Amino acid sequence: MSDSVYTRYTMKKNYLLSSLSAVTILGAMVLSSCAPSNPQTRIEKSPAMYERLPASHKTLVQQGQIKKGMHKDAVFLAWGRAASVTQGNKDGRNYERWIYTSSEPVHYSGISPYFGSSFGRYGRGCGRYSYSGIGFNQGVRYVQRVSARVNFNSSDKVDSWEARR
Repeated sequence: MSDSVYTRYTMKKNYLLSSLSAVTILGAMVLSSCAPSNPQTRIEKSPAMYERLPASHKTLVQQGQIKKGMHKDAVFLAWGRAASVTQGNKDGRNYERWIYTSSEPVHYSGISPYFGSSFGRYGRGCGRYSYSGIGFNQGVRYVQRVSARVNFNSSDKVDSWEARR
């Protein structure tokens, strides 16, 4: 192999390897951001937050449960980050509400007409042709539904909560 061919080969090989490495790293980052979150992983990421909790709350957090009087930190460790947070005032008292959501499948099916036109080979000829008919379609789409609400008082403690079964 001549020097110039070898150099080009080496450059292409290095380029492909660096591209593959970049794609692998990007893929790993995407997959890790989608990693499931549970109380144990949140405790491992925030050990100081967990250590500040009372012993009775630590046990509940490990089980993914909450109760009235818990601090926001305990709720975060038990249930994770809320999908949305709202603040308000009721009867002269400030509150904060964490709303949790979950994805639920909605199955659908139906009959629908279709029609269109295209250009290309059709039979023995070549040209524009049209098509139409009635088809059966089915599928699944996912919708976000409220799965739980947690209300905190002005002291950042759970005032009330509700969760779907």
